[in-house]
Amino acid sequence: MSIKKIAFFVEGYTEQYFLEKLLFEIFSERKISIEIQKMKGGKNIPITFSGIKSTVITESTEYFVLIYNCGGDSNVKSYILERRLDLAKADYTKIVGLRDIFPDFKRTDIHNLTYFLNFKVPQKEIKIEFVISIMEIESWFLSENNHFQRISPNLDSKTISTFLGYDLKQYNTEMIDAPADTLNLIYSLANEKYEKTKESIDRTIEAIDYSEIYFESRKRIKSLDELILSFEEIFS
Repeated sequence: MSIKKIAFFVEGYTEQYFLEKLLFEIFSERKISIEIQKMKGGKNIPITFSGIKSTVITESTEYFVLIYNCGGDSNVKSYILERRLDLAKADYTKIVGLRDIFPDFKRTDIHNLTYFLNFKVPQKEIKIEFVISIMEIESWFLSENNHFQRISPNLDSKTISTFLGYDLKQYNTEMIDAPADTLNLIYSLANEKYEKTKESIDRTIEAIDYSEIYFESRKRIKSLDELILSFEEIFS
């Protein structure tokens, strides 16, 4: 049986680790192998690859996922265009680019950014899709309410709802303009912090309830649903 392959190009570490955890927690029974590489260079600098996580493909492997950490929003499209033909020749089924909007763009730029990402992107050799988390990927983290008490028992739903003025369980968190800052403000209610450090990012991503992400959050968060659908199309 041939192995189905999909490649993801993500802007940075937060997206890389969330994607890896989501795959592991939701689709682990599908016999997936995951490899992660860091890409650097471009324009007048040769592109180089460094391994972050290697994997072994065995006779039981059914799906192979390659995640490229692009080291920045602006690199996602250019690196896809650089690698698409090689991936097509290696029998990859699909490429998915994942990036957010902040800080380079504003909410009012979503339409133009979507147009730019898809402009002159060839689809003949291999299917290419883009998923944009609005405004930051932390909007997805905010949509999963169970993880807060794993950060601190003091972060119960009532405390958070009283502070925000709305219930995150019923709210489209893509409407929050500064999700990372909002996440930090919520954590601060229990004298905790959310910061753009590996330690802080890991703590949050490891606290997330991925069954809640899969069954509930995606119903309210369009971009999150688009990401999961990109898996399901391959893993069906």
